[in-house]
Amino acid sequence: MSVKRLSVAVLGIVAVLAMAGCGGFKPTATAQSSSSGPAAPVDGKAVFEKQCSVCHGAGGTGGIGPAFAKESGSQLLTVFPDASQQVDFVTKGSAAFPGGYGATNKKGTGAMPAFSNILKPDEIEAVVKYERSLAGG
Repeated sequence: MSVKRLSVAVLGIVAVLAMAGCGGFKPTATAQSSSSGPAAPVDGKAVFEKQCSVCHGAGGTGGIGPAFAKESGSQLLTVFPDASQQVDFVTKGSAAFPGGYGATNKKGTGAMPAFSNILKPDEIEAVVKYERSLAGG
């Protein structure tokens, strides 16, 4: 592994740990209706901007984590042809997929934290839908 790749991997891991340690990943509050009617739909873009853009860039243009925006050369729809695969990855994080997508020896990947204790399932699904829309899906 080259020094540059190792430096990028270490930087990504340090950034994720630093954000987690300083509260960078905080559970988001979803709008709850005071009536017994259905809850308001989750705004995937708003959740992305609060929880994901730190690593994946504003508008999904990339950063420590890979880009999602189509114009940034996103491979999102190739890597995750089915949205449920992406939901599973976001929920469990890269530690659950050591040999697959998210392995830190691949370009544009760092340690992806598990969001199962940070976001609610409907928030994860809304974020995935938003990310896939950025990728042209």
